[in-house]
Amino acid sequence: MAFDIHQSLFDPHGELDDDARVAYQDALIEQFHASPEGQAHFQENDTPGSWTNVFLTYAVTHGGVTPAKMTVADLDEVLLNIFPRQVSTTPDSAPEIVAELQALWYFLGREYALPQAPEILESLGDGAAESLAQELGNPKNFGPAKSMMMLGAERGFDMTSEAGIRSWMQTYNAELAQGRGIPIPLRGERTAAAKKAHAKMRRNMAKASRKKNRKK
Repeated sequence: MAFDIHQSLFDPHGELDDDARVAYQDALIEQFHASPEGQAHFQENDTPGSWTNVFLTYAVTHGGVTPAKMTVADLDEVLLNIFPRQVSTTPDSAPEIVAELQALWYFLGREYALPQAPEILESLGDGAAESLAQELGNPKNFGPAKSMMMLGAERGFDMTSEAGIRSWMQTYNAELAQGRGIPIPLRGERTAAAKKAHAKMRRNMAKASRKKNRKK
């Protein structure tokens, strides 16, 4: 059966069919990787392509849209609002994320002639990576879960493993009990402790970014 990029992933009651979503994304990502645009991008950048899956997932689960119906406003919502709140990554990832999404939309524009593709590609042009980096590096955008993950990573814990997360949680809770830790701030919180935590996270992320850039 030919892939239908315009298919609905929602049932008659407006509920997302997650099995349909996974099948849709798997099929589209497979096509993207096999396309000239995908092959050129991944050979040049040597990245696994996970950003495409994350982007498509948040677009439909939080924004309610697939690429077929996506607008520039939808793109901005996912990239500049949802990503900074939900995705535990540093500002250094911004150019990589934007470059992969550019390749994806070149593919979508050519293969499926989506009429919004040129406008979306223009939005992903000059300044897009810088804007995303600013939002990814702003702790005020972080929800509690992301704040916890980012702070654990800054402290040197492996937040990609269950053992690392568990170890960080034990350390964090012990420090709070001893009065040495700072409670993770809620997004937008303005208490003195929250402001202190935000400032510290911003300094640490800027320091890590400078170190990474010096190594390149």
